[in-house]
Amino acid sequence: MNEIHKGDVGTTFRANVVDSSTAVDLSSSTYTSLFFVFRDPANNPSTLTATSFNSASGGVVDFVVATSTTLGTQGAWYLQLIVTAGTNKWHSDVHGFIVHPNL
Repeated sequence: MNEIHKGDVGTTFRANVVDSSTAVDLSSSTYTSLFFVFRDPANNPSTLTATSFNSASGGVVDFVVATSTTLGTQGAWYLQLIVTAGTNKWHSDVHGFIVHPNL
């Protein structure tokens, strides 16, 4: 299945963190937080802590949806990863996706 639906649980969002096309090693204690910011169709943001750093040395960060309310509204959504290291803060590109209705 390729669609994301309202109320889905277990959906994984993945970000690949690169710098000049080289994967960033996020396993270092230098990186103090990794958050995904989701913006729903009503323009409400939710900042959620990344749930895993699979292959952290390869720059891969995941967020797995754990509750049915996280994607509780159908329509156009946006997400962005925020990485902090000490006083430095970086934002990924903004990516859009659609949450589809259920029957």
